[in-house]
Amino acid sequence: MIVDQWESVADAEWRAAYCRKPVDVYRHLMPDAAAVPARPVVFTEQGRQELTRVALDIREAVRTFVMDRWTTAGQLAAALGTDVGDLPLTDPDEPITAAAFEVLRPDVILERGTARLLELNVDGSVGGTRQVDQLGAEFSAAAARSGVVLREDPGNVPARFALIGDGLKASGAAGRHIVFPHFPEGIVPHMRPWEGFASWTEAMSPQAEELGLSCAPFPLSGLTLGDTGRLLAGGREVDAVVRLFTTADQPAGPGLEALKTAVLGRRVLLHTSEIGELVSNKRLLAWMWDAVRKDDPSWGEVVRRHVPESVDLDPAAGDAAALLARACGEQDSWVLKPAGGYGGQGVVVGADTDPGTWRRALDACLVPDGGQSAVLQRRVTDDGLTMTFTDGSSRPVTLRVPVVYGPFVFGQNAGGVLVRHGSEPGPGVVNIQRGACWNTVLTVG
Repeated sequence: MIVDQWESVADAEWRAAYCRKPVDVYRHLMPDAAAVPARPVVFTEQGRQELTRVALDIREAVRTFVMDRWTTAGQLAAALGTDVGDLPLTDPDEPITAAAFEVLRPDVILERGTARLLELNVDGSVGGTRQVDQLGAEFSAAAARSGVVLREDPGNVPARFALIGDGLKASGAAGRHIVFPHFPEGIVPHMRPWEGFASWTEAMSPQAEELGLSCAPFPLSGLTLGDTGRLLAGGREVDAVVRLFTTADQPAGPGLEALKTAVLGRRVLLHTSEIGELVSNKRLLAWMWDAVRKDDPSWGEVVRRHVPESVDLDPAAGDAAALLARACGEQDSWVLKPAGGYGGQGVVVGADTDPGTWRRALDACLVPDGGQSAVLQRRVTDDGLTMTFTDGSSRPVTLRVPVVYGPFVFGQNAGGVLVRHGSEPGPGVVNIQRGACWNTVLTVG
């Protein structure tokens, strides 16, 4: 059972005083935020370990399922119906190895204290790493000033750099210079301007230096190739590139071509492979559920306990008509999700939709060659969270809001937890680009 322990921390007077102090660092993370969470989420150490264990168990189940069936990126892409042209940094012959699963952030909600998966992010591009570290340090320091110990999770940023350092060492790279290309599309609003992105990235330099690495931001459009085929950023050779956002969304140009040439020519380490985008496809969850129903594999209990029932909306399937009838008859029980994509785009919640709109959304997914594939996922009930907010000038306000937890894992090591919650009650997709708040988890006891 994983539950928020905020009410067990100190006493009511201390909690009220803590919540009256707005978190200054949050204004740097989200300058335009109307509401600021005035406290962290608090778990016991046991609850925190349980969240990590769930993340690792889900990863092992997905990794086993994928690697038992496909050996290359091209094979997996073909099975999923994904155009490899949408993965410009991917060689179709690239082997699928355990390294493709190193960076993990499942997005889960708690239903009666049990973690239930919404989507699986197996990718180096998943966001929130530095934000979580900053919020954790700020919240923990504020508690310590009042004599209460709230412990931070291990840092995400040093964990990421440690993985990259290990990758450079394994590849025999002579240099240790890491570049964060500024991808202008798909990025959170306050980091779209170069100045915001550069400031955010440069703040991580000291943690890279502690591991013998150097890191720097650089405009994607300015990347070039040297005479030897090495990737250059401002004339300096690049040893590793951190891919923070989706490559296919970026505008075409010589910088992207230079990056593509260097990656496919194995002249620069990419953190992480775009295979992660394939492995995050929700059709895999539906196929895993099919395997559980038919074969009951060793990882079946993980799926039954933590992955809501998922169904592939395949227009070519012989039972498409029966599936449509079931989905319409049980509308309130299902959520329709694009198999790929991110940011909650295209998600339709049956319980929040009128029957006509729901039917049209299903019909669009069941048209042969109609475009993006989709899945139905059994709707789960969020326990919610009683959170206190402040705008920095008025009295704190306490509301019951929906919440999504994203525990980071780097290799076998747990990082911090990205928490996103609404700032007002009510249904809807909880996403930063739709107005949700950042938060994180600290531990007590």
